[in-house]
Amino acid sequence: MSQPSKDEVVARLTSKPKRMAVVRLIGEKGEISFKELKARLDMGVGTLYYHLDALRDLVTQNETKQYVLTDAGKSAYESIKGIEVASAKFAPRKLPSSVLEVLSQVFLLEPELEIIPQDRGLSLTFSLGILFTGTILSGFTRIEPAIFFLRTRNALPIFAMYNLLASWAVIFGTVLLLSTFLWKARRNIMGLAAASAISLIPVIFAILLDSFRRTFPDAVLNSLFGFPYFLGFQVVLVLWAGYLLTFSLRSALNLTVEKALVETLVVVLINFAYLWANPLVIPTLG
Repeated sequence: MSQPSKDEVVARLTSKPKRMAVVRLIGEKGEISFKELKARLDMGVGTLYYHLDALRDLVTQNETKQYVLTDAGKSAYESIKGIEVASAKFAPRKLPSSVLEVLSQVFLLEPELEIIPQDRGLSLTFSLGILFTGTILSGFTRIEPAIFFLRTRNALPIFAMYNLLASWAVIFGTVLLLSTFLWKARRNIMGLAAASAISLIPVIFAILLDSFRRTFPDAVLNSLFGFPYFLGFQVVLVLWAGYLLTFSLRSALNLTVEKALVETLVVVLINFAYLWANPLVIPTLG
């Protein structure tokens, strides 16, 4: 694969002010520790690791684990020294310019997956908000969630509410054990709690959608919750939940995408094992 030209590298940096700030600071200091880099740039741990990973062709670590520029990084630094970018440290978020970008920000939670699991206050607020909303909706609609699936629509309200909380507990317990014993990842309990709650958003969305369908009958929504489309709809929910869990785990624990994906797949396998013992009940519309 051909190496990008100097102009391409510069264009890449100027379009990402935070990454430009990283390269500039390392270039000015010569070498710098992660702790100082984080403090000087006022970035969260996950955010900084995310940008460093994206800059791996320009930034590396020396024998003492200090961050330094590679030859390509030094060349890029010389090229951007005279370039002014408004608020490189705190660049304003660009407004979405298309329907696709709006959908991406709403349904894939970009860039919230990068921010929420790193902040203890946001993690707690977000987790409690999702769990409270999901528990109330499950009890009201009598829909019993089974981790990433909707198992039945005829559960007792208290059992439906319990299963929503139990689904979160299974996800949280699984990722906590895997991250602790498999990857030896740093402890971020609140971040893991938020990641587990975030992954339940598709199920809660589906419960809300079914409640809306029963209040305002619609042929399209009816087809989603009846045979045979219900199974396909469930697959979409699992893929969506898997995406949210993978990338929120990546942010919370500074894992690679591959490691975060392994944790997600283990949760999905546990989900299928549960459904093997407790099969889905294809709902009758009404």
